[in-house]
Amino acid sequence: MDKVRIGFIGCGGFSTGAVYPALHHAPVDLVAVCDLNENLAKRNAKWFGADRFYTDRRRMYDQEELDAIFIITGPGGHYPLSIEAMERGYHVFIAKPPANTLEETAAMLKKSEATGKFLMINFQRRFGDAAQMAKKIMDSEAFGAPTHIQSKFCSGHYASEESYLRDFAIHHFDLIRHFMGDIETVYAVRNLTDNQASFAVSLKFKNGAVGGMHLSSQQLWGKKYDRIEITGEENYVILDGLWRMEHYAKDGNHFWEPSPDHRSQFLTGDAYAVRHFAESIINNTQPISNIRDGYEAMKLVKVLHEKAGEIVCLDEIT
Repeated sequence: MDKVRIGFIGCGGFSTGAVYPALHHAPVDLVAVCDLNENLAKRNAKWFGADRFYTDRRRMYDQEELDAIFIITGPGGHYPLSIEAMERGYHVFIAKPPANTLEETAAMLKKSEATGKFLMINFQRRFGDAAQMAKKIMDSEAFGAPTHIQSKFCSGHYASEESYLRDFAIHHFDLIRHFMGDIETVYAVRNLTDNQASFAVSLKFKNGAVGGMHLSSQQLWGKKYDRIEITGEENYVILDGLWRMEHYAKDGNHFWEPSPDHRSQFLTGDAYAVRHFAESIINNTQPISNIRDGYEAMKLVKVLHEKAGEIVCLDEIT
């Protein structure tokens, strides 16, 4: 297999602006697109070079020879649509969050394991240039064992505390595991004002490292809200959002920031994520940022929403 034949469900604003353009950087053949809105489906088929468009996904499944399905809808659609697609024999790529609840995510994980089909979550931040550089530095012998991580991920108002955690903060729930490994215990305290929440979160990782997270939906949109600092043995790395990576070490300091013409799909990580998914299918290797990663991230959503003020062993959350 040289290219992965895909069908794409969803032609809304996010998918059209971020994921469809990323397909051009991956070994995929966009065979067909599907949306309940025929005008949107027809538009995206024309814009992105699909052979055909549909308003009925089951008709697309019956009439096309496909290897994988992209499902970029609201989180409410991820659970039923991905379960159905895996049962039909397709690998699946979905947007974050994986589902509305931890229980739905667990069912998706079980279905992926039962069918042997990959289910990748587009946690695109871990695929961005700055994050990839930081991970490479962390994996070097000179960095030593990671000992501490501190993150800030704040936003303007969300509809609810739970939607802020599930739809926004989950980016950093994935990133801290990507950088530091599995979490052992969590302790969070919360301020809730006018249905908007701020959290101070303490973490202990299974490898002995510790960390903290500052999360809030009480700040402003459009301001600096995204920062991660990771400490190793006499090294540390700072990620200033998607836009800057700073590495401080005894042998000198190193900095990176994107050039003005840097493609946004690479800066945000979408192009790398889509390429990784396609190459995983071609090579028959489980992708990173898969449904198990999504399940672990959703555990943190549940803990912070339901168990603030308690010390929680994450392995006990199901």
